[in-house]
Amino acid sequence: MRDYLAAGEIPFTVIRDILLQISVYLSGFVSCL
Repeated sequence: MRDYLAAGEIPFTVIRDILLQISVYLSGFVSCL
C-alpha cells in the first residue's frame, strides 16, 4: 500500500473503505449490546 499522505492526496476510494470498515465495526458493536 502506497503512502497517500506523503503524496499529498487521499483518494475517495480510501476514505470510502475506511468509512465502510467503521460502519461495519459499529454495527457489530451495537449488535453485541
